[in-house]
Amino acid sequence: MSNFDLKKYLAEGRLLKEYDNSRPYPQDYYMDDNDPYNDPYNPFMQGRGKIAITKDEKNTVLLDFIKQNQREVAKQVGAIRLEDIMIDDSRDVGATGIYNNDGDEMEGGLAFRFPEDVDDRFKGEEGDKPKPITVAAIKLMYIGYNI
Repeated sequence: MSNFDLKKYLAEGRLLKEYDNSRPYPQDYYMDDNDPYNDPYNPFMQGRGKIAITKDEKNTVLLDFIKQNQREVAKQVGAIRLEDIMIDDSRDVGATGIYNNDGDEMEGGLAFRFPEDVDDRFKGEEGDKPKPITVAAIKLMYIGYNI
């Protein structure tokens, strides 16, 4: 242990690399619902070193991420609090309890997706395009809608 050089260890950045590899991030997931060998529990069936998951499983990851970071998500969308965060009928992650800076509940809701999952059907109430936000270095897209 006498040969250990803390400055050299920190300069190499190995500590950060070890930390970053210790937990999965949402961007570590990809999905291919059409892949007949899509089995997230079999390492031989996982493509490109990523974890293969279905759309529903990916939405569960997004749901958990938004719940864990709901203060930052609320701030990014111009609210002070989000409630009722769930997977909605259209299989998007949504929030219907949105409170503005005055503490009043806003009418409508929000829906969230990862940028790679945005398609031409993911539009706001008035046909608005999805808006980007970045939370904990993860890029997301969201739309607003009326209930």
